[in-house]
Amino acid sequence: MENFDLRKYLAEGRLFEKDMTSKAISVLKSYEGKVEGVEGYIKYLMNTKDDISSSIQAVADDMDRDNDAEDSLRRDLEKLSLAKGKLIKELSPEMRKVMDQEKAKVEDTLQAFDRENPDYRYKSYDVNDHEGEIFVVYNTQADYDQIRGKEALLDLLSNFQYPVYVHYTVRDDYRSDNHDIYSKKGYELA
Repeated sequence: MENFDLRKYLAEGRLFEKDMTSKAISVLKSYEGKVEGVEGYIKYLMNTKDDISSSIQAVADDMDRDNDAEDSLRRDLEKLSLAKGKLIKELSPEMRKVMDQEKAKVEDTLQAFDRENPDYRYKSYDVNDHEGEIFVVYNTQADYDQIRGKEALLDLLSNFQYPVYVHYTVRDDYRSDNHDIYSKKGYELA
């Protein structure tokens, strides 16, 4: 774990996108002569600045479902565009270990913050992770102005290896439906 390099890990994600682009181009080339405009789609994928998975899906969406060859190409491209999400979302065992260590550090930070700041004591907190990011729900007992305690906590949580998002609320205002880790609703990046 000492030799773990997050920058290298993230760079591998970019390499994965290049690999996806070349796979999509290979799929498109296999339909040359069967589907009109393949060359234009290849140029689009080679030059796009958008997320490659979304770009591949855009090409797939442009296919005519009533044309057998285009519909077949559409299905092949959709499989490829969906593969990215499945491969990227799961952390490797090494990354899972690093993530769990980071979450433990976040919890230690929350407990230290509580001991040192009795005015912002937590009633409860919860630490979760999703797709390589950490989410903290911090439910305070008495910080009704929600300014000083929230700012201090955001500052403390801003120096972690993974992005940390915080949902900070006073116990009376807490509701389970006012935050969501999948859409990041109700969270702020520390």
